[in-house]
Amino acid sequence: MRRALKGKVAIVTGSASGIGLDLAQALAAEGADILLNGFGDPAEIERLRKSLTAAHGVRAAYSNADLSQPVAGELEKFLKDGYEPLNRPRREGKRRLRTAA
Repeated sequence: MRRALKGKVAIVTGSASGIGLDLAQALAAEGADILLNGFGDPAEIERLRKSLTAAHGVRAAYSNADLSQPVAGELEKFLKDGYEPLNRPRREGKRRLRTAA
């Protein structure tokens, strides 16, 4: 299988179900680490996060930040929720998410 997105991070909003989840799974299959976002049962979302990791060997994090609302702090929460788990170095390299200075 071609892993064209290995070493990349995909941020997928609405990824707790439906088309967003399908997109997250497709990106994970191509090797991208995934930052999930959406609403739903926390236990089910955790199961989805773990299944992406197990099935595709990628890292997956989750944020429940409401990005549909222009409320101060929601975007920052979203990025913070994904930054720590997806920014740890992998065993094979030192890839890091880039942040604005």
